[in-house]
Amino acid sequence: MTSNKIYRTALLFLLIGAMLLLCACGKENKTDTTTTTSQKPTTTNGMDGAYPYPNLNMADYCTFDMNLLQNISITLDKSYYEVTEQDVDAYIHALQKPHLKTGDITITRVTDRPIKRGDIVHLYYTGTMDGKPFSGGCNMTDSKPYKLVIGSDSFISGFEENLIGVIPDQTSLDLRSEGTILADDVVYFTYTVTYIQENGTDKTIETISQACIPLSSLDTSYYGESFASCLVGTTIGENLSFTEIQDFDGDGEPESKVYEGKVLLAGKQTTVAVEATFPGYYEIMPFFSGKTAIFNVAVMYIAEENYPPLTKEFLVDKLKFTPKTDDAVAEFRAMIRETIEEQYEAAKEEHIREEIMEYLVENLVVTRYPDGVVENYYSEMVKGLKEYYQTEKEYCERQYGKTPFTSFSHFVAMVNELDHEDGERYLLERSQALVKESLVIFCVGNNLGYHVTDGEVQSHAAVIAQQLNEYYGSTDITADDVLKEYGKNYITSRVMFEKVMYYCNRYTTVTYE
Repeated sequence: MTSNKIYRTALLFLLIGAMLLLCACGKENKTDTTTTTSQKPTTTNGMDGAYPYPNLNMADYCTFDMNLLQNISITLDKSYYEVTEQDVDAYIHALQKPHLKTGDITITRVTDRPIKRGDIVHLYYTGTMDGKPFSGGCNMTDSKPYKLVIGSDSFISGFEENLIGVIPDQTSLDLRSEGTILADDVVYFTYTVTYIQENGTDKTIETISQACIPLSSLDTSYYGESFASCLVGTTIGENLSFTEIQDFDGDGEPESKVYEGKVLLAGKQTTVAVEATFPGYYEIMPFFSGKTAIFNVAVMYIAEENYPPLTKEFLVDKLKFTPKTDDAVAEFRAMIRETIEEQYEAAKEEHIREEIMEYLVENLVVTRYPDGVVENYYSEMVKGLKEYYQTEKEYCERQYGKTPFTSFSHFVAMVNELDHEDGERYLLERSQALVKESLVIFCVGNNLGYHVTDGEVQSHAAVIAQQLNEYYGSTDITADDVLKEYGKNYITSRVMFEKVMYYCNRYTTVTYE
């Protein structure tokens, strides 16, 4: 089983519209595609309208084999929930940092060990897409290397993950910004190329920033047979202009490429190749959406931060910690470890509940959906995404004269990184899946003989009110406010969810690997 995170307690803090938009951007989930419903949106008012389930006879809509509740099995990665000394250190350092002066934290540059998650690395990179350089994919001419925290998800998918295990000493740069270009150099060539077809009229002009080109292993079918000889012997930084004429497209007729630009750097380098993929829809550069790039990376060093030793005085004066033992530091570390363990345990329990929920939804058999509810989810998703689509469409047309998507449905498919272009079908299936999440809770709960009393609804509303007051730093929100805002049906659904989850938890086998 894999967690799609389809049911979250955070829904307590969201209005129905925001919740629907978030769900629309989730990953594709296994849904009941044999049961159909009209795609014509209808209006359902309020949270109670969106949660009619407490008042429905589940037998009219779905069935669930209760014997399956005895066979729920979940496998978790044990290491994901284990607290390490590095976790404790990182937590404490985050508490220390606001109280330290410039110079209190020193940096050690490490180059002889593998990169691990959480490391701060300083690196240079240059990228190619389909074997060709692309603008914005290189930082080699920057005065300083890029600072990247591995695991921060600052870069596109795959980049940071594929650097884990790399030893900086295995990479190197020996690049010159002055002197003459040699035949075995790697050059960083910034240029404009004008591609002219054999009839001399059709032209394609492209500007390339910092193309990394190894002259000794040049792709002459792309750059041209005499490209290297036009660079070798020239001065780094010199303005260059030359023309390559050959049959570039393989049609038997020669075309020409007119290059104008300058070599910014030349020399030797040893890099590691890192594969990374742009998001399904990449707002920054829309026409890179979903494409895979190869980056040649030179890691200059891992920056290890050295914090001053933790002392009792610092804990008491700065962090306002009141020790109960003679060893204040050990006591504080133990308290931090316990705090992190509680957070990890909560994350684990939430993961288990998500896996259980996914299992229940996968095994629910829907015969029909309640009137209007699927359509309500669908219309809210479409409304939000169409606003996003229109904004991006106008931007792309204004900036590029075209769009990377052919329709609203295709745009939705790109945003959700689907393997097909029917995004509207996906939204319908997601709407059905969201309804199934509520149906299965009441289907299982009713079969177990569970009921939700008015007292339980009031108590749960009071808990939500307390959580909202803590979140907003308020004391004014009451249980009655919550009931008015969310509706009795929604709170009833939440209580039934907790009851069913408690039952399923007792009979779920969790193994660790």
